Amino acid sequence: MYTPNHFKEEDLESMFRLMEQQPFATLITTPDSVPFVSHLPLMVERRGDKTVLIGHVAKANEQWQHFEQCNQTLVIFHGPSVYISPSLYQTPGVPTWNYVAVHAYGRPTLITDAARLHGIIEQLTSHHEQQRATPWQPDYPPRLLDVIVGFEMEIERIEGKYKLSQNRPEVDRRNIIQALSVAETDAARAVAALMQQRLDPA
Repeated sequence: MYTPNHFKEEDLESMFRLMEQQPFATLITTPDSVPFVSHLPLMVERRGDKTVLIGHVAKANEQWQHFEQCNQTLVIFHGPSVYISPSLYQTPGVPTWNYVAVHAYGRPTLITDAARLHGIIEQLTSHHEQQRATPWQPDYPPRLLDVIVGFEMEIERIEGKYKLSQNRPEVDRRNIIQALSVAETDAARAVAALMQQRLDPA
């Protein structure tokens, strides 16, 4: 990933937190040098000094067959993003886009144990249902496991790009924060909060 030094994120906890808060990821494999993509939710699991991504795909999705063919798989987590107008600058500039992204690399392995796969499905569902006022209780029939394939991927390398106007003068960054903080979209306000954290860390 092209990442100028001022946009490079090296705080692992910050990147793991983004992955946990924005779990809907892009999984990319390259069988025969041709990219193949799936979009899916993933869980982040800490195992001592290792961090593992866990998920599943439909058995009809051929991507799980790529795992043994490819030396490396890329998973992209997308954070908030927003357009930045040069009208917010006090110094000359051009239109741009502020965003946050994390790239995780590794080699997925299949989960073949049925009991473990069932547990992963329940864990993933429960994690997202707990945010609802009346959580739905998982009650999956055993045959469900016949149509999905589980996998996990230990993260071997991770990159973070937090493009938050760090290349602009502070006065411009504060103008952007002020404008985004009162914007209508959640994404704009989230970008403003991330920019604020970097200007005025607690």
